[in-house]
Amino acid sequence: AQTDIIIAGNMVLTTNQGILDASNVTVKVGGTWTLNVGTSFISTGSTLILNGNTAQSVNNLCTSPTYNNISCIGSGTKSFSNNAFTVNGNFDITGAAVTWSNAICTLNGNWLNTGGTGVLNPGGSTLLLNAGAQNIGAGPFYNMTVGGTASTTKTLTDNIVLNNTLTINANITLDVSASNYSISLGGNWINNGLFTCRAGTVTMTGGNTTVTSGTSTGFNTGQNFYNLTINKTTSANYALFGAG
Repeated sequence: AQTDIIIAGNMVLTTNQGILDASNVTVKVGGTWTLNVGTSFISTGSTLILNGNTAQSVNNLCTSPTYNNISCIGSGTKSFSNNAFTVNGNFDITGAAVTWSNAICTLNGNWLNTGGTGVLNPGGSTLLLNAGAQNIGAGPFYNMTVGGTASTTKTLTDNIVLNNTLTINANITLDVSASNYSISLGGNWINNGLFTCRAGTVTMTGGNTTVTSGTSTGFNTGQNFYNLTINKTTSANYALFGAG
Protein backbone atom coordinates (compact mmCIF):
# COMPACT_ATOMS: atom_id res chain seq x y z
CA ALA A 1 0.00 0.00 0.00
CA GLN A 2 1.07 3.57 -0.66
CA THR A 3 2.26 5.53 2.37
CA ASP A 4 2.55 9.22 3.09
CA ILE A 5 5.57 11.14 1.83
CA ILE A 6 6.95 13.30 4.63
CA ILE A 7 9.49 16.00 3.74
CA ALA A 8 10.63 17.94 6.78
CA GLY A 9 12.65 20.42 4.72
CA ASN A 10 12.46 21.50 1.08
CA MET A 11 11.15 19.72 -2.02
CA VAL A 12 12.73 20.84 -5.31
CA LEU A 13 12.27 19.44 -8.80
CA THR A 14 15.38 20.58 -10.70
CA THR A 15 14.81 22.49 -13.96
CA ASN A 16 14.03 20.10 -16.84
CA GLN A 17 15.08 17.16 -14.68
CA GLY A 18 12.14 15.59 -12.91
CA ILE A 19 8.64 14.17 -12.57
CA LEU A 20 7.12 13.60 -9.13
CA ASP A 21 4.28 11.06 -9.17
CA ALA A 22 2.31 11.36 -5.92
CA SER A 23 -0.85 9.60 -7.11
CA ASN A 24 -3.15 8.60 -4.25
CA VAL A 25 -0.73 9.57 -1.47
CA THR A 26 -0.45 12.44 0.99
CA VAL A 27 2.64 14.62 0.67
CA LYS A 28 3.59 16.60 3.79
CA VAL A 29 6.12 19.39 3.33
CA GLY A 30 7.61 21.54 6.08
CA GLY A 31 9.81 23.76 3.90
CA THR A 32 9.86 25.22 0.41
CA TRP A 33 7.97 23.52 -2.44
CA THR A 34 9.45 24.21 -5.88
CA LEU A 35 8.28 22.89 -9.25
CA ASN A 36 10.86 24.32 -11.64
CA VAL A 37 10.48 24.96 -15.37
CA GLY A 38 10.23 21.75 -17.40
CA THR A 39 9.11 19.55 -14.49
CA SER A 40 5.82 17.78 -13.78
CA PHE A 41 3.79 16.91 -10.69
CA ILE A 42 1.29 14.04 -11.02
CA SER A 43 -1.29 14.65 -8.32
CA THR A 44 -4.21 12.31 -9.06
CA GLY A 45 -5.98 11.42 -5.81
CA SER A 46 -3.31 13.11 -3.68
CA THR A 47 -3.23 15.77 -0.98
CA LEU A 48 -0.39 18.25 -0.55
CA ILE A 49 -0.16 19.38 3.09
CA LEU A 50 1.97 22.45 3.75
CA ASN A 51 2.63 22.09 7.47
CA GLY A 52 5.67 24.25 8.25
CA ASN A 53 5.86 26.36 11.36
CA THR A 54 8.20 28.80 9.63
CA ALA A 55 7.59 30.67 6.38
CA GLN A 56 7.07 28.41 3.34
CA SER A 57 7.36 29.36 -0.34
CA VAL A 58 5.31 27.52 -2.97
CA ASN A 59 7.07 28.10 -6.31
CA ASN A 60 4.89 26.97 -9.21
CA LEU A 61 7.43 27.71 -11.94
CA CYS A 62 6.47 24.96 -14.39
CA THR A 63 3.56 25.45 -16.80
CA SER A 64 0.19 25.54 -14.97
CA PRO A 65 0.79 22.75 -12.42
CA THR A 66 -2.25 20.82 -11.23
CA TYR A 67 -2.88 19.67 -7.67
CA ASN A 68 -5.64 17.47 -6.29
CA ASN A 69 -6.15 18.78 -2.73
CA ILE A 70 -4.08 21.42 -0.95
CA SER A 71 -4.21 21.83 2.83
CA CYS A 72 -2.37 24.60 4.66
CA ILE A 73 -1.63 24.03 8.35
CA GLY A 74 1.11 25.08 10.75
CA SER A 75 2.03 28.57 11.93
CA GLY A 76 4.32 29.50 9.02
CA THR A 77 2.90 31.74 6.27
CA LYS A 78 2.50 29.90 2.94
CA SER A 79 3.54 32.22 0.08
CA PHE A 80 2.58 31.19 -3.46
CA SER A 81 4.48 32.45 -6.51
CA ASN A 82 2.78 34.64 -9.12
CA ASN A 83 2.22 31.74 -11.52
CA ALA A 84 -1.11 30.14 -12.45
CA PHE A 85 -2.04 26.79 -10.92
CA THR A 86 -5.07 24.49 -10.74
CA VAL A 87 -6.59 22.62 -7.78
CA ASN A 88 -8.95 19.84 -8.86
CA GLY A 89 -10.10 19.09 -5.32
CA ASN A 90 -10.34 21.30 -2.23
CA PHE A 91 -8.15 24.19 -1.10
CA ASP A 92 -8.18 24.37 2.72
CA ILE A 93 -6.62 27.31 4.57
CA THR A 94 -8.37 26.72 7.90
CA GLY A 95 -6.22 28.12 10.70
CA ALA A 96 -3.36 29.13 8.36
CA ALA A 97 -1.92 32.30 6.83
CA VAL A 98 -1.56 32.19 3.04
CA THR A 99 -0.18 34.78 0.59
CA TRP A 100 -1.05 34.58 -3.11
CA SER A 101 0.56 37.74 -4.55
CA ASN A 102 -0.66 37.86 -8.19
CA ALA A 103 -1.36 34.16 -8.71
CA ILE A 104 -4.35 32.81 -10.65
CA CYS A 105 -5.90 29.78 -8.95
CA THR A 106 -8.41 27.68 -10.87
CA LEU A 107 -10.40 25.73 -8.28
CA ASN A 108 -12.58 22.75 -9.15
CA GLY A 109 -13.46 21.76 -5.57
CA ASN A 110 -14.40 23.76 -2.48
CA TRP A 111 -12.67 26.71 -0.82
CA LEU A 112 -12.46 25.74 2.87
CA ASN A 113 -11.81 28.13 5.73
CA THR A 114 -13.74 26.80 8.70
CA GLY A 115 -14.93 29.59 10.96
CA GLY A 116 -12.81 32.08 9.02
CA THR A 117 -9.78 31.04 11.10
CA GLY A 118 -7.48 31.13 8.07
CA VAL A 119 -6.28 34.37 6.50
CA LEU A 120 -5.57 34.84 2.80
CA ASN A 121 -3.44 37.81 1.79
CA PRO A 122 -4.68 37.89 -1.82
CA GLY A 123 -2.39 40.54 -3.34
CA GLY A 124 -3.64 41.03 -6.90
CA SER A 125 -4.66 37.40 -7.35
CA THR A 126 -7.71 35.82 -8.98
CA LEU A 127 -9.74 32.84 -7.77
CA LEU A 128 -11.61 31.13 -10.61
CA LEU A 129 -14.36 28.74 -9.49
CA ASN A 130 -14.49 26.43 -12.47
CA ALA A 131 -16.54 23.29 -11.77
CA GLY A 132 -20.07 22.29 -10.78
CA ALA A 133 -21.58 22.96 -7.35
CA GLN A 134 -18.93 24.53 -5.11
CA ASN A 135 -18.75 26.02 -1.61
CA ILE A 136 -16.93 29.27 -0.84
CA GLY A 137 -15.58 29.97 2.65
CA ALA A 138 -13.96 33.14 3.98
CA GLY A 139 -11.02 34.82 2.23
CA PRO A 140 -10.44 37.68 1.78
CA PHE A 141 -10.00 37.63 -2.00
CA TYR A 142 -8.91 40.12 -4.66
CA ASN A 143 -10.71 39.09 -7.87
CA MET A 144 -13.19 36.23 -7.96
CA THR A 145 -14.77 34.76 -11.07
CA VAL A 146 -17.74 32.46 -10.46
CA GLY A 147 -17.76 30.17 -13.49
CA GLY A 148 -17.64 26.52 -14.43
CA THR A 149 -20.37 24.08 -15.41
CA ALA A 150 -23.52 25.76 -16.73
CA SER A 151 -26.68 25.78 -14.56
CA THR A 152 -24.75 25.10 -11.34
CA THR A 153 -24.63 26.99 -8.05
CA LYS A 154 -21.74 28.29 -5.97
CA THR A 155 -22.76 28.73 -2.32
CA LEU A 156 -21.24 30.90 0.39
CA THR A 157 -20.36 29.14 3.65
CA ASP A 158 -19.11 32.30 5.37
CA ASN A 159 -19.05 36.06 4.93
CA ILE A 160 -16.63 37.01 2.16
CA VAL A 161 -14.56 40.11 1.38
CA LEU A 162 -13.39 40.96 -2.13
CA ASN A 163 -10.85 43.75 -2.51
CA ASN A 164 -11.57 44.17 -6.19
CA THR A 165 -13.97 42.62 -8.76
CA LEU A 166 -16.64 39.93 -8.49
CA THR A 167 -17.70 38.34 -11.79
CA ILE A 168 -20.62 35.91 -12.09
CA ASN A 169 -20.47 34.15 -15.45
CA ALA A 170 -23.49 33.45 -17.65
CA ASN A 171 -25.67 30.49 -16.60
CA ILE A 172 -24.03 30.36 -13.16
CA THR A 173 -25.69 31.09 -9.79
CA LEU A 174 -24.03 32.65 -6.74
CA ASP A 175 -26.09 31.95 -3.60
CA VAL A 176 -25.52 33.60 -0.20
CA SER A 177 -27.17 30.49 1.32
CA ALA A 178 -29.95 30.18 3.89
CA SER A 179 -27.50 31.64 6.41
CA ASN A 180 -27.61 34.97 4.49
CA TYR A 181 -23.85 35.46 4.39
CA SER A 182 -22.57 38.90 3.43
CA ILE A 183 -20.35 40.14 0.59
CA SER A 184 -18.05 43.16 0.97
CA LEU A 185 -16.86 44.42 -2.42
CA GLY A 186 -14.07 46.91 -3.10
CA GLY A 187 -14.32 46.91 -6.90
CA ASN A 188 -16.86 46.20 -9.63
CA TRP A 189 -19.90 43.91 -9.55
CA ILE A 190 -20.21 42.07 -12.89
CA ASN A 191 -23.28 39.84 -12.94
CA ASN A 192 -23.74 37.95 -16.20
CA GLY A 193 -25.53 35.12 -14.43
CA LEU A 194 -27.81 34.88 -11.39
CA PHE A 195 -27.35 36.20 -7.85
CA THR A 196 -29.51 34.67 -5.11
CA CYS A 197 -29.55 37.45 -2.54
CA ARG A 198 -31.98 35.95 0.03
CA ALA A 199 -31.75 38.25 3.11
CA GLY A 200 -28.02 38.86 2.77
CA THR A 201 -26.07 42.12 2.74
CA VAL A 202 -23.80 43.48 0.01
CA THR A 203 -21.48 46.32 1.06
CA MET A 204 -19.69 48.36 -1.61
CA THR A 205 -16.46 49.90 -0.29
CA GLY A 206 -13.31 51.50 -1.70
CA GLY A 207 -13.33 53.67 -4.83
CA ASN A 208 -15.83 53.83 -7.67
CA THR A 209 -18.00 50.78 -8.38
CA THR A 210 -19.80 49.83 -11.58
CA VAL A 211 -22.70 47.37 -11.28
CA THR A 212 -23.45 45.55 -14.54
CA SER A 213 -26.72 44.02 -15.65
CA GLY A 214 -27.79 40.56 -14.57
CA THR A 215 -30.58 38.90 -12.64
CA SER A 216 -31.15 38.16 -8.98
CA THR A 217 -33.62 36.16 -6.95
CA GLY A 218 -34.68 36.45 -3.36
CA PHE A 219 -37.72 38.65 -3.00
CA ASN A 220 -38.14 39.85 -6.55
CA THR A 221 -36.63 39.45 -10.00
CA GLY A 222 -34.15 41.69 -11.78
CA GLN A 223 -30.86 43.20 -10.61
CA ASN A 224 -31.69 43.39 -6.93
CA PHE A 225 -30.17 43.15 -3.48
CA TYR A 226 -31.73 42.63 -0.06
CA ASN A 227 -29.53 44.85 2.11
CA LEU A 228 -27.18 47.16 0.21
CA THR A 229 -24.66 49.41 1.98
CA ILE A 230 -22.61 52.02 0.11
CA ASN A 231 -19.53 52.83 2.21
CA LYS A 232 -17.07 54.52 -0.13
CA THR A 233 -13.62 55.94 0.63
CA THR A 234 -14.71 59.53 -0.02
CA SER A 235 -17.92 61.39 -0.76
CA ALA A 236 -16.78 61.73 -4.39
CA ASN A 237 -16.69 57.96 -5.01
CA TYR A 238 -19.77 56.46 -6.65
CA ALA A 239 -21.63 53.21 -7.24
CA LEU A 240 -22.99 53.26 -10.82
CA PHE A 241 -25.98 51.02 -11.45
CA GLY A 242 -27.52 49.97 -14.76
CA ALA A 243 -24.25 49.58 -16.65
CA GLY A 244 -23.67 46.77 -19.12
